[in-house]
Amino acid sequence: MLKVDLIALAVVLVCMAELASAADGLPNFAIPDCLGVNIHFTGREDKQVEQIAQAGFRFVRMDFHWHTVEKSPGVYDFKAYDELVDSLAVRGIRPLFILDYGNSLYDRGLAPRTEMGRKAFAAFASAAASHFRGKGVLWEIWNEPNLGMFWRPAANPDHYVKLVEVTSQAMKKSDPDCTILAPALSGWDFDFMKKLCKLGLLRHIDAISLHPYGSSIPEDAEHYYAAIRKIVAGYQPEGRTLPLISGEWGYSSVGSFTVEKQADYLVRMFLVNLMNDIRLSIWYDWRDDGRDPNEPEHHFGTVYLDFRPKPAYLAMQTLTRELSGYTFATRIRSTADDRDFLVLFRNGEDLKLVAWTKGEGHKILLPVDVEEFELVSMLGERRRVRAADHTLELELSGSPIYIVPMQKSRRWTLEAAWDISAKVIWKKGKQVLQIVSRIPVQGANLTVSGSGLADFVVQTKDLMSAKTGNLIETEVPYVWNGDPSPTVLVKLSGTGLAEPLQRLVSVDTSRCVRAEVLPPVGKSLIIRVTVPLSARISRAYLELDQMESVDFASTKVGFSLKPGAEQEVRIPFKDFPKGVFGFALCVRDETGFPVIYTSKKRHAVVETFVVGPPGQEVDKYACELDGDPSVEAKASLSYASYSNGADSVCARLDYDFGKGWRFVRISPRSQMPIEGKPIEAKIWVKGDGNGTCARLRFVDAANQTFQPSYGSIDFADWLCLSAPITGKMAGHWGGPNDGIVRYPIAWNTLFLLDNVGGRKKSGTVYLGSLMLVYD
Repeated sequence: MLKVDLIALAVVLVCMAELASAADGLPNFAIPDCLGVNIHFTGREDKQVEQIAQAGFRFVRMDFHWHTVEKSPGVYDFKAYDELVDSLAVRGIRPLFILDYGNSLYDRGLAPRTEMGRKAFAAFASAAASHFRGKGVLWEIWNEPNLGMFWRPAANPDHYVKLVEVTSQAMKKSDPDCTILAPALSGWDFDFMKKLCKLGLLRHIDAISLHPYGSSIPEDAEHYYAAIRKIVAGYQPEGRTLPLISGEWGYSSVGSFTVEKQADYLVRMFLVNLMNDIRLSIWYDWRDDGRDPNEPEHHFGTVYLDFRPKPAYLAMQTLTRELSGYTFATRIRSTADDRDFLVLFRNGEDLKLVAWTKGEGHKILLPVDVEEFELVSMLGERRRVRAADHTLELELSGSPIYIVPMQKSRRWTLEAAWDISAKVIWKKGKQVLQIVSRIPVQGANLTVSGSGLADFVVQTKDLMSAKTGNLIETEVPYVWNGDPSPTVLVKLSGTGLAEPLQRLVSVDTSRCVRAEVLPPVGKSLIIRVTVPLSARISRAYLELDQMESVDFASTKVGFSLKPGAEQEVRIPFKDFPKGVFGFALCVRDETGFPVIYTSKKRHAVVETFVVGPPGQEVDKYACELDGDPSVEAKASLSYASYSNGADSVCARLDYDFGKGWRFVRISPRSQMPIEGKPIEAKIWVKGDGNGTCARLRFVDAANQTFQPSYGSIDFADWLCLSAPITGKMAGHWGGPNDGIVRYPIAWNTLFLLDNVGGRKKSGTVYLGSLMLVYD
């Protein structure tokens, strides 16, 4: 018995040493090292851990409960977690432990909010970091503190950052090499993230942990990560760029969301995260929590409650087997269809392609230079196929397939090596698109096409370099169309390429002049023109054309501009529009050259709040208090006279919230349908700087409610706030509860004021025009 125990101990120590030597911090950015799953157990659950390992997961995320570790002040019992760590280490799995939640010994079991409570939590975390030092543990401080159900009694960014600061300092003293993650942000709560950044969160952590729930399909998370990176960019610690991790995200196989679709989404979630440089991805959940067919929380698992594998488990095994040791190389394109995903992964000189579509299933013809391939289905079925005339026919669906060439593909090698970028710059007072391409191809030619520029061809000529391969740098006049995510299609031909390579390249428009249509003020529409610092333009003209159901007093207005400044241009209506109206707009410099020309977009003014005399109650809408009914609160909505650049009437919302969870909703008294498929809502708000949060709600045809956010009322002037109304970046509940909008839709709440943080607050905000924007 002693001999067996010593052997087992030796195995544990060797595996732990390998884990620690690989990294005490974030894992290698390769499959399966950077993939994990959430669990809900401790102790020696060797059978479960072995099943997790057989799936290919290399991380588990688990609560490290304060109240179970410290049952007497200053006395810590880590036995259950020691056993779990040992069981994981034998199988090459690392833990991510979440330091949470309250402890009845301090602050009445609520989230730490006093100096004594924070000090006690920091001591607990410090002891844990010391005890598990060198064992490959990642440490996350709390779980989803932006939700009151976890940060009790109510989310409080100030208290959370104070806890992270003192805890991080204590842990780094115990283990200077420990890796600390935060804030485990739930969903698309960008307002909460902004507050954390302003309070200095990023100075105390090593990586930013996120939970991208609210992405109706995995590919939507690309926009989520881009928004987070934009928020944190101005707050990164000097000389560092904190990596992002996806610490919890999954889809429940409940109702019409089948177990097969869940498997599709598991694979696509992991692949999309790799494509977006997410250094660690953890699926929620390992095992189903129950059998209720109507309870979403019971069906997030990769295995059923009795541990039988679901398709998601088998899909995970296939993913980690087929792409073991592989890293993301590039996304290639056989067509300009952005719904199709053809993603190359690299392991040394070996390349594999993973293919799927987020649209309807269809066939594509893929240019290739290899005759024979092996196709592996998402669940591991294998078959051989042959190309015909340098073309491989593929059937794309929502289930990823793996395409393995039976010999080296020069074409795919070039795809993986091709580095290309496109950005707008200013040169000699004009806006131009700069294309930079590097690829080791003799006699390479580029053909570039897309909105805003004429098709053109560039030859490399004498730009060859032994070190960089062919380098092409060129510039062409460019007119941005206002698309927030513009692209150009680049085709590359050259010696040895039977068919051109092609890439849909994102255009960096950060240096472009911008024009945004805002809701009307008084009887004039507002167009906000923003000029970047790099622009060399002082005088411009704004032109409107392609009018639909609208008539303006003037369709051409001149104005002055300053680099780095904004100018709000007022366009008076001849007659105030009713219903949906549309127009295109163009901004030209003083020479007449267009710097931005948007295609016709449609808008609809929903409400102006100008029909009643000041002081009268706005009885058109219900002013309803919601939240915890035991918390005292009152609110009222009346007409008021206020100037927002024009003398006009608006709505005045007075509120008085007691301490706790309360909010007020401005809702239609009868059904209020929304025409068509708008993409955004915009509203003028004069804030009071109280830090409340503004939201809206709409309901779809399946009775699913969506709640996007306008953002924090942390300002005291008039601002135009906007919120997406597509289902993305929104909480949702009711109906199918899957985040997919089914049209037609209707208003539930035009404006919601939420007392985030639950502090006692009173104040006044003013509401101006509310407008919908269509694609």
